[in-house]
Amino acid sequence: MGTYQTENAPVPESPKSKLPAAGGNSNPLVLSAYIQSADKVLSYAGDYTIRFPANSSDAILLSKTRNGFFASPASDKVFLDQYTASVLKLDVFKSKPFNERVSNSIKAIHVGDVYGRFTKILYFLACLIATSLPVTGTLIWINKLSKTPPKTSARPKLENSEHLT
Repeated sequence: MGTYQTENAPVPESPKSKLPAAGGNSNPLVLSAYIQSADKVLSYAGDYTIRFPANSSDAILLSKTRNGFFASPASDKVFLDQYTASVLKLDVFKSKPFNERVSNSIKAIHVGDVYGRFTKILYFLACLIATSLPVTGTLIWINKLSKTPPKTSARPKLENSEHLT
């Protein structure tokens, strides 16, 4: 798919928060400020996953996945400055190239979560049918073995083929 990275390939650096000036607020904001900032660029309803930074210079990563019966499990990511809640980087799943979207969806394809609950139900029904086929096939075969072969009726043999004409 063209997404393979070698072991020593450079890792893209995540955006960094701008440290406040000496007299500025050096405390991170409240959680609702980050969610409001992310909702400005990702305006759909969804579930959030927030990863807080390990140090004072890293950005906050907020991932948002859509809700709904046909919703894709792919998430959009927003990197936010931890001091101002401004958007540093936006990573929207639909804007990625086709090969990256497919390679990022491998797990969803495997577990049947490609389009939410709808495909999970389809996968469940398909797996239920697929697992019942060997069982029913074995039962039919066992029943066929246990039946006695039909009796053949004894036909009189004709000794002379001249009687047929």
